[in-house]
Amino acid sequence: MKFSLSSNVKLCEAYEAYFNLPIRSQDKIWAPKFSCSYCKNTLEAWYRGEKKSMKFAVPRIWREPTNHISDCYFCLVNPRKRRAGKNAKKIQYPELPSTTAPVPHSEHFPVPSRSNLKEELPLSQDCSSSEGSEFLIKSVSVEPHLINSEEFNDLVRDLNLPKIKAEILASRLKQWNLLKQDVNISDQRKRHEIFSGFFTKKDGLCYCNDVKGLFDAIGIPCVSSEWRLFIDSSTKSLKAVLLHNGNKFPSLPLAHSAMLKENYESVKMVLQTLKYEEYAWPVIGDFKMVGFLVGMQGGYTKY
Repeated sequence: MKFSLSSNVKLCEAYEAYFNLPIRSQDKIWAPKFSCSYCKNTLEAWYRGEKKSMKFAVPRIWREPTNHISDCYFCLVNPRKRRAGKNAKKIQYPELPSTTAPVPHSEHFPVPSRSNLKEELPLSQDCSSSEGSEFLIKSVSVEPHLINSEEFNDLVRDLNLPKIKAEILASRLKQWNLLKQDVNISDQRKRHEIFSGFFTKKDGLCYCNDVKGLFDAIGIPCVSSEWRLFIDSSTKSLKAVLLHNGNKFPSLPLAHSAMLKENYESVKMVLQTLKYEEYAWPVIGDFKMVGFLVGMQGGYTKY
């Protein structure tokens, strides 16, 4: 069973008292947001004055990973893997820049005494800054946070809001004085214009007419060898998407059609409009798509 840190105030207080570290960066997607039942019960029991203690004096410290190949703890380690018995082989955990291993209790790091702690303070009075990339959980603040333009755009993207609803949200937040002056409500009406010039609609196919220009506009280096072209088709649509080999960058949709049929000619049209010969990305897809690419005959062969 796991327990949310955001809803367990007593657990956060016990964590801060035991390790003398505040909990921060809970608004970051890379920061752990749950505690197991053992840690929760042990910390809260120690906080009540019982003779219980954690196995380590310094907890694991988290930082924002730079990639998912060599610097992501949860991509390299199975969190559910554990030792099954005293004679089981020890699990070797990697040393990564994005995390620091916990330090066990010792002569130099004794178990803290509950009686020597400072008087208990409400979390709202013991706020700590969340600056920096380390995982130090942020205490609750009672002061409102004014949303700037970048944060508002992130919020709209996370909520997957269309233009009309995004404009309504901006209007309401502006009405309640929760937006900074740099947020313009009408910007949502023209948010598509930044990238719409890179796409053309012709013969039932919407495709990217300038792949390199699209990369430059987004701010991503256009290196063909680092991307692969995923083509997928069904009875209702045909689409082509660029996927980054290391997942460091988001996927980029390049072509889509709800009118083209699922056949060799349609796939050929997509590759030609995207100027595939110029970029020569590795192509991936299902077996049917592989059949189209290698020119295999569809249907049943009559002998």
